[in-house]
Amino acid sequence: MTMSKKQKRWLIISGIIVGILLVFVLVLNLIIASVIEKKITNALKAHPEKNYHITLGRLGVNILNGNVNLRGLQIEPDSSFIEQLKQGELMQSMAIRAEVPLFRLSGFNLFDAIVDGEIDIRKILIKNAKVQLLVGKSQQKKPKIEEKEKAKFKIDSIRIEGISGIKLGRFDLKNFKIEVLDVVKNEIISENKSLNIDIVGIESVKLEGEDHYFAFHARNAELNLSEEEFKLPGGNYKISLKNLKMNLADSLIVITDFVLKPQIEDRFVMAKKLVYTAGIFNMKAHEIRLSAIDAKRLLQKGELIIGHIQINGMDMDIFKDKRKPWNKDLRPKYPNQALRNMDFPIYIGSIDLLESYLKYHEESAKSFGNLMVTLDKMEGSIKHVTSLKDSMRKPMTANLKAKLFNTADMVVDMLLPLNSRVDTVFISGSLGKSEMHAFDPALFPALGMKITAGTLNSVVFKARANRRYIDGEMVMMYEGLETEVQKKNEKVENKFMSWLANSVVRKSNPGKNDKIRTVPMHFDRDMYKGFINIAWKGVQTGLVHSVSPTGKVIKEEKPKKNKAEPNKELTKKEQRKKKREEKKKKK
Repeated sequence: MTMSKKQKRWLIISGIIVGILLVFVLVLNLIIASVIEKKITNALKAHPEKNYHITLGRLGVNILNGNVNLRGLQIEPDSSFIEQLKQGELMQSMAIRAEVPLFRLSGFNLFDAIVDGEIDIRKILIKNAKVQLLVGKSQQKKPKIEEKEKAKFKIDSIRIEGISGIKLGRFDLKNFKIEVLDVVKNEIISENKSLNIDIVGIESVKLEGEDHYFAFHARNAELNLSEEEFKLPGGNYKISLKNLKMNLADSLIVITDFVLKPQIEDRFVMAKKLVYTAGIFNMKAHEIRLSAIDAKRLLQKGELIIGHIQINGMDMDIFKDKRKPWNKDLRPKYPNQALRNMDFPIYIGSIDLLESYLKYHEESAKSFGNLMVTLDKMEGSIKHVTSLKDSMRKPMTANLKAKLFNTADMVVDMLLPLNSRVDTVFISGSLGKSEMHAFDPALFPALGMKITAGTLNSVVFKARANRRYIDGEMVMMYEGLETEVQKKNEKVENKFMSWLANSVVRKSNPGKNDKIRTVPMHFDRDMYKGFINIAWKGVQTGLVHSVSPTGKVIKEEKPKKNKAEPNKELTKKEQRKKKREEKKKKK
């Protein structure tokens, strides 16, 4: 079809107009890009924070789709600032280092920004970023700072002239890597593989009394993270989770299907990798809830403050290969000692454990097999966990309730003073009624003796453990104890030793004299072993003293009769006589 001269004229005119518009858009794009780049550059240069160097590689703007791309953004702490962090000379114990190859602002409305001074960003994309949290020493005594010495703003604020307001939409972090670096030891404490995170609720606030300054707050932020895995330092363990949700408005973090497991799944292969005897942990938790988190204090002072941690449905498996040698150079600290000497400032109001299970088992060179202990239906609580020096007057407490071997009700309570010079820990506990053969998985590997009959009525103990020993007393109430001794390396009974053992063992408490025996608990600590070991050894000595014919006794006494209950040992005739005598006394 042949075009008329008029149509050709209009086509040429239209082409010229489109061309002019494209040129105009390109020129406008260059002008706006120059303006934005200048504002950002000026904002970075005007930032008076001497502790950080902030640099930008290049900037690109596309007014057609409203995108602004910042490439090569870097935040680097000053070398002198890091040195002060190492020495604990700062009020804070944490700094930030960041590398951001791509920082994109999407849906940027240029018209509103130019006419109304309003920045409205639909989405912020941060891709392939790496952030290091630099952890140093915390200052023991924080000096008061005069008002004039205070910084006008912190690293989370920026100066932008000519802007009346900033609105932020969604943050999208792709392939985001986080490392926690101990700058004192120059080693990575923790790192992740790759994070993909969605964040909403970041707010900008114009600082009062500061022209053109805006601070970004995360107090209403919500974060979602799913299907992630983190490899921990040392090459031994990794953690994974199904989902993590953080809501800072509610000061809440909820983690579902949390898993901590060795990077080598075969525990025997993992044990071969270890030089010394050590526990190998495999833990799953259905849900972990952290609430009452003080995010502001963490960001400003580097102090981790958590009001409450709740762990639901934990399944813990601990394996120890005791064929390995012990590291006798170790001097493990008790929990209260470790907190008092911790550099990182932390406070947790309470840690609660619900509906959980624990299995502890050993591989050893002993002739009678391997020890195994299970705790079912575990519930527990640890309160006042703190390394803050000004909050250590109040002691830390812990209590645990469980069914030992899924049969006997067990209760353990501990009081752990945090400011004690002798580091004494006070322990008390009890065990409920059960058949005594239920404890064979723990007793037989240690003693080579099986329990064939007997009923445990109760165990009550109290003790205190210091750095060098545990000392206390125990009352174990039982009856009808019968045992069977096996030959070493054979699964057959040693009949003579069984007869001998049953002839001399204390078959019950109270005994024939109706007196209840209270026996001592005492064990001198192996200094290279920890708190759990000495606590168990103390209980073990009490059990041995209770049943052994040569076991020590603190005291023997007849149980006090309860006057509120009738004396069942009296005959009916004696009971009637006793009542007549009581009536005469009243008259």
